Amino acid sequence: MTNLNIVIVGGGFAGVRMATALESTIEKTKEKYTIILVEKKSHFYHSIAGPRSTVDEIEERLLVPYTNLFKNKRNQVIQASAIRFEEHKLYLDKDVKNYGTSIDFAYLIIASGTDYAAPSKMPVVNYEDCLSYIRTARKQITNAESILIIGGGPVGVELVGEIRDKFSPKQKKITLVHSGGSVGGHIMPQKSKNKVLSLFKESQVNLILNDRVILPESAPLSTAFIPDEPIKTEKGETINADLVLIAYGSKPQSGWVKSSFPDTVSKEGYIDVKPTLQINKAGLEHVLVLGDVADLKETKMAYRTEPHVAVAIQTIKSLFEGKKPTKEYKSGPNMMVVTYGKYHGTGMLPIFNITVGDRVTSLVKGKTLFIDKSWASLNLTPPSSNSNDGKDEDEDEFY
Repeated sequence: MTNLNIVIVGGGFAGVRMATALESTIEKTKEKYTIILVEKKSHFYHSIAGPRSTVDEIEERLLVPYTNLFKNKRNQVIQASAIRFEEHKLYLDKDVKNYGTSIDFAYLIIASGTDYAAPSKMPVVNYEDCLSYIRTARKQITNAESILIIGGGPVGVELVGEIRDKFSPKQKKITLVHSGGSVGGHIMPQKSKNKVLSLFKESQVNLILNDRVILPESAPLSTAFIPDEPIKTEKGETINADLVLIAYGSKPQSGWVKSSFPDTVSKEGYIDVKPTLQINKAGLEHVLVLGDVADLKETKMAYRTEPHVAVAIQTIKSLFEGKKPTKEYKSGPNMMVVTYGKYHGTGMLPIFNITVGDRVTSLVKGKTLFIDKSWASLNLTPPSSNSNDGKDEDEDEFY
């Protein structure tokens, strides 16, 4: 071993969960490692509530500082981006106090996640810039009379629901274009798809299926944009929109891994892992991968990071003891809760694939969006809010 650092790259749901679990494990086992979390953003962004920030003033509750993540002061969070790594060294995009532009490590945990269009992810990294971006996006939606949303998966549906929850059909026309034949994503049961279609019809959303938007060459794919001319589709539809929102195109944040060990990254950009969540590369048994960036054949959702972390902790404990890891990750049942504003939506529970409607969706997610859970995971209390997005005792198993 060259040092006693354990480096985690990525401060999203997976990275934060791993950091706190690892700190607890190290304290119990009396190991002398220092945990260093490397994250490009200054604050944790609670992306689950991103769609609601487009209509409600909740941005200060979505950005959680990393200041209280660790209880032991020797562990720390560094704001920087990983650019590549070697067997026991991580290289950064800038000079960092006490480390310079690289950090030696005994173990590396990759939890760099995926990138997505705003508001599901933020295209800026500092607190004030994030606040400004969210407020500007909300003003654009407030001012727009006709909005086009591209992508009919869960994010697209939730964006539609939040906007329609705030603005009536007389105030704003909403069009959603989806390349598939049904909305909601491939794991959504038909009963839930029918529920979404019913909500669209009731709230007068113009839905175009089995068609693709022809985006202008200058159009950004990570942020909303105001088109200069009517938008056309491949099948000849013309859509007059004041604002276009992107709700598709998840991209793994693995470029820095590919530049280091190209054969560990799939064509789609996901990182090849063993069932023990070690990277699938001889000589890198001390490197683990978890969260959305891992090449696991399952839906990419925040709740899956909990079982990822459970296996990763067992793997790293075995490595501490000089043993071969044996605990293997097995993907659990699918589960989803898709909101349509605060009080409507649909979902699928893991028990017998039960489909739920407005009441349960609102109770477990719609009213709260798990905001307090993220603050609690970083050992903080969220600022007060006049909206009903506090803690609900029934939300835990869905987070």
